[in-house]
Amino acid sequence: MNMIIERFELPTAAINLLTKERTALAMGTIHQCLRHLKYEGNLNWFVTDNGSEPEHTRRVLDTVRYFLGKVSVPGSIGACWNAGLRKIFETTSYYIRLEDDMQLKADLDITRYVKMMMTNPKIGMVRLGQMVPDLDLASEKFRIDTHIGFEEDVLLRVEKTMPYCFSGHPAIIHKRFHDYYGYFPEEAVSAGDLELAMDESVRSNTGPHVYFPWDLGRFGTWGAWDHKGTVKAE
Repeated sequence: MNMIIERFELPTAAINLLTKERTALAMGTIHQCLRHLKYEGNLNWFVTDNGSEPEHTRRVLDTVRYFLGKVSVPGSIGACWNAGLRKIFETTSYYIRLEDDMQLKADLDITRYVKMMMTNPKIGMVRLGQMVPDLDLASEKFRIDTHIGFEEDVLLRVEKTMPYCFSGHPAIIHKRFHDYYGYFPEEAVSAGDLELAMDESVRSNTGPHVYFPWDLGRFGTWGAWDHKGTVKAE
């Protein structure tokens, strides 16, 4: 069925900034998003802070200025992330996952991906970051209707056959993804272990799929983002 989505019908998309203490990195991440991230609808920040000092939070909020909300939850990373997500979902079903050391290096317009998610409930997540070897990918065509016809675009569906179907790198995620696959474990484990747990849930259950835009490969394996962090998740 044809469905032309007008600009005023586009949902708010929340940039969910996951941050703790790394002020200089967070500033770079925010400024690069302000420069390069494009969206025809409302794009608002949400700050999910894992118990930083007040000065860090103040600087982050002063820099983003227009924000949907914030949480600051010390302790368990999973509990912090989940609190942020539940707060976001009180306002919108769409969020961009963004850790505070991932800096956007080129213009990236997410409008077409949001439109695809609005009209195709089988899309739960559109990955915008790193692509690793050995994933099983299947090309799939999606249609976006316009007033003078329609556009067609290709996304690569990430099959649930190999690890790293889910990734903690930048992505657009719909609430239905969490409705099917749940939230993050809240015991005291590392961010890396949380990502592995979510990946296991995605690959073990039926539900909306994870996709890659095929053309983001032009930026290389890391996508349109530079990873500026110096400490890996353990």
